[in-house]
Amino acid sequence: MKSVQVFLILIGLFLVSSCCKTYCTDEMLLVSFQKFKRQDVDTTYFISYQKGSGFSQKTDSIPEIKSVNPGDTLNSGEIKILDITKDWVVKIPALNKTYYFSDYNFTSERCNCDNNKFQKISSVSVNGVVVSNAFVILE
Repeated sequence: MKSVQVFLILIGLFLVSSCCKTYCTDEMLLVSFQKFKRQDVDTTYFISYQKGSGFSQKTDSIPEIKSVNPGDTLNSGEIKILDITKDWVVKIPALNKTYYFSDYNFTSERCNCDNNKFQKISSVSVNGVVVSNAFVILE
């Protein structure tokens, strides 16, 4: 059931991004928690930093705390959108995991609606490893 919901969300995002009524941009990073149990990601912290500061200039901290039934053994189907004008740290205390997002690279693309150019993420560094995608699945 959850994989169907994730699939529908991705299809919806694709349709919206290809619609000429919207602007052509990919100024967001999609982060998926689908490989985790819901109870493991019931508390997550999203901490933003000034881009390029080496994670030394914190700009915001967003705790996300959800109520999950202790008997729930389903995987999380959550996808979060992170603003690429900032570097990010995502902490999952229950698993003692921390993810660092920085060093975004972009390609110039042409919009299929008006033929104007826009910037699209071609890669991002996650914990020092380059991921060639704007959709990152955390593990």
